[in-house]
Amino acid sequence: MAKVLLLKGIDRTREVETLLQGAGYEVTVSSSVVQARGLLLDVDFSLVVIESPLCDGSGREMAVTAANNPGLDVVLFVAQSQVENLSYALERYGIHVLGRNAAASEILSLLRILRVSWVRTSRLEARNARLMKRLDEERLLCEAKCILCRRDGISEEEAHHLLEKLAMDERVSLIDAARIVKREDVR
Repeated sequence: MAKVLLLKGIDRTREVETLLQGAGYEVTVSSSVVQARGLLLDVDFSLVVIESPLCDGSGREMAVTAANNPGLDVVLFVAQSQVENLSYALERYGIHVLGRNAAASEILSLLRILRVSWVRTSRLEARNARLMKRLDEERLLCEAKCILCRRDGISEEEAHHLLEKLAMDERVSLIDAARIVKREDVR
């Protein structure tokens, strides 16, 4: 369940909170900017919803601060007269700006778009993690080959065959064989 920080202002807080809970979000409500900043440091939120005006700070400043967290989406509710200007000003931060009188269907539509975005982002992050693991393994293999080349005075191809033989003899993967070579080199 995605976690949402709702920084409440004066108006529709109860309605927005109910919409978020109905959409399956775990909502944490904050009534001050100071408390919200502390929560952002302590809890891993997926979304921050700010209903301005706030009693102890600027909703715009808090939105920019929250948007600096990678992977955190921010929705800012403002007066209808400010929506267009703030949308252009805040789009470079990735902040979604809605009017305080936005219809429930508009809010739910934005939440669906954000959810689709999270799914796509999580797939990309998983792919990136797999690629980084592969890169680390390749780096380890290269280091082990270099150690064997330097220690035994052999070519890179011979070092690779030696690693394969070690992996078969020890009944481990090629990566584990490279770890063994690296560990032995440290001793």
